[in-house]
Amino acid sequence: MTNGHEIGCDARNDDGNAWSVLVRGEVDMATAPRLAEVIDDTIAKSAHVIVVRLEHVSFIDSAGLGVLLKGAQRIEALGGHLYLEGATPVVERMLTVSGVNERLRRKPEEDT
Repeated sequence: MTNGHEIGCDARNDDGNAWSVLVRGEVDMATAPRLAEVIDDTIAKSAHVIVVRLEHVSFIDSAGLGVLLKGAQRIEALGGHLYLEGATPVVERMLTVSGVNERLRRKPEEDT
């Protein structure tokens, strides 16, 4: 079944155990499993820090928010961190209203 929504997810090693995941498109019930797969694969590569970049995401629903939170829980259980960077206004609003922003945005004192 196709809903016309597409997602692009690419993981990039930034420095040792630090990775970026660049997400493009819409993250919803149909596409969230792809994001989960990329996050899981990145954790499996011994990532200690994952920065999920959302500046090219036009929409995110509760399935996408759940993937971000579950990914954060998995990497934190291994002593790592998952952070969010960037967001379109629509996505920023969803992150704020849901509380995900508060949980996963990097605080200034955490910058390396």
